[in-house]
Amino acid sequence: MFDIIGVSVTTAEEKLFHAMASNNIEEGKIAIGLIKNADKVSSFCNDVIGDMAGIISGALGATLLTKIALHFDNVNVAILGTLITASVASATVGGKSLGKSVAILKYRDIIFALSKVILKFKNIFKKNK
Repeated sequence: MFDIIGVSVTTAEEKLFHAMASNNIEEGKIAIGLIKNADKVSSFCNDVIGDMAGIISGALGATLLTKIALHFDNVNVAILGTLITASVASATVGGKSLGKSVAILKYRDIIFALSKVILKFKNIFKKNK
């Protein structure tokens, strides 16, 4: 999800959201802010969150291998570890590849939806003050 957001913001053109912003549509203003800060948004989404997801998925794979190895005595741990690692890596790389294609084709919809979510959070926190 975060790779999709990062690529969408990087791909987007600001001028598409200016009409919304000029009509006082808050989502348009938020979208423009995201696009103006595309380098920061992309870096956070693609690098920070992406690296964390990679570490977590690797740890989950190792945990899965350990649980299976402890439960079944006759398992070849080397082969199973290789299969789990390959599965996690292929799911990660394949998911990122599909996500980037979607992000490039549907960046308007993605940024507008993200802007709606951000606006909802802003309104929630504004009410709590």
